Amino acid sequence: MNLRKAISVIVLERAGDRWKVVEAGVAAGGIVIRRARVLSPAGPKPGAVAEPLPSLNNRAQVILVAGSDRSVCRRIQAPAASDEDTRRMVAARLEAELPYPVAESFWVCERLNGSADGESPVLVLAIPRAEIAEAEQALGFTGRNPWAVQLDAGALAELARASQKTPEETAAVCRIEERTTDLVIVRQGRLEYARRIFEGLPPAGSEAAEAPVARLGDELDQCIHHYALDSQGAGAEPTRLIVTGEGAGADDRITQALGQRLNLPAGRFPIPPGVQLIQGTADAQSSPLELLKPQALMAQFPACIGALIAVQRAVRGEGTAAPALRSRKAPVFAALPRRRAVLAGLSAALLCALIALSFFVRHARYEAASRAVRQGLPFLQDMDRLQNEVDVLERERMLSRHSMLDTLLALAETLPKGIQIATLSISASGKIALTGNCATVEEASEKAVAALKASKVFANPKFLGASAQGPAFRFRLTCELQNVPGRGENLEPPEHPGEVEQ
Repeated sequence: MNLRKAISVIVLERAGDRWKVVEAGVAAGGIVIRRARVLSPAGPKPGAVAEPLPSLNNRAQVILVAGSDRSVCRRIQAPAASDEDTRRMVAARLEAELPYPVAESFWVCERLNGSADGESPVLVLAIPRAEIAEAEQALGFTGRNPWAVQLDAGALAELARASQKTPEETAAVCRIEERTTDLVIVRQGRLEYARRIFEGLPPAGSEAAEAPVARLGDELDQCIHHYALDSQGAGAEPTRLIVTGEGAGADDRITQALGQRLNLPAGRFPIPPGVQLIQGTADAQSSPLELLKPQALMAQFPACIGALIAVQRAVRGEGTAAPALRSRKAPVFAALPRRRAVLAGLSAALLCALIALSFFVRHARYEAASRAVRQGLPFLQDMDRLQNEVDVLERERMLSRHSMLDTLLALAETLPKGIQIATLSISASGKIALTGNCATVEEASEKAVAALKASKVFANPKFLGASAQGPAFRFRLTCELQNVPGRGENLEPPEHPGEVEQ
């Protein structure tokens, strides 16, 4: 790869009181990583570091990878509309669903693949504005403001997309840290699900107990079930699990344990073929350079590598797995030498051109502005569109109610004795997914399915398999409610689909 044609990119990710920094050159043909290191705090001042960055290239693009416990990644069904109308509908939904005011957040939405009935899912990413401002203020040690801000879930989604064997494959990435674990699911090259689990593992090099790994596996299994309940995600559970992060350990024991618990092939994410490492040494005047092996680089800086892959896709003119929270274009003169004579000459030429053109286009501009005003007046009086949006939101509210206790009671009366329900999940469309314990597999695969088929409340039961859990068996089963709004009158769906445990 020609380094002279590469774009200089610096990716910074805040991990607690530390900063992860990756400096690289990005071109259409590949990525060259020049330096990757972790900066530790210097003192009580937030964001201060003991090892400041050297002077940065003024032409380098600084990208901030933002992560938060209050970040939101959701997929909302919305009618087909223009980008502006879609953003207004999403803003109205976020006013009721975000745990913080919409005006005090950074959020972005992007429509995914459409559907035949005129509705299509819209991906929504949001994060509190105060946390972005705090991170940018802490970046004072770099002397630069970030060109772009990307959510860590979007950066991890690029890793899942790069690992897909086919464009239609559904892949999941699990980043394990000391206190948290991030699960990201990508389908057809687009981010569709992201969830932060407040369960982690000790850093690599320490012995992780079996109990935390088992709890983490249970949490991941619940998240995958929650994704599968969605109408667009039904039947499209991940086919592979990629495990990364500092808590994944130096060997593959944790990866294999999670793969067995989720019944998915699991593995590490290898460094992409187009990514190269420059191995160098440090001199007495520069900061120490940490030389990392490819496997250690991917385990310690997964989100930073994903952000670099997103930059490379943008250079190629390709779409990314998730939109950036904020981005801006480089200034016109960013690629030119900062010489006073060149800037003065260009400014004088532009001034002369503007003066010459102003005498010829002034009348045309006035006429165009007056015509635009006259054409826009009728639209101000058209309020039917706003009423339609209100009707759509009211319909969605009425379609989101359901009695969880009635469903659980009906299941308890329908299922044969000896079957214990462990978890129960109901979607807004009336689809039910449950897990439970039974003495034999036949009790779930034959007796339970037969009882649900004979019931007047449930329909389309499907047995999804069972696994041994000590002396008993843990099974998975799905079915549908026969009476939901639009098809019956007995049950009303809840405002938010939920789960109960017995």
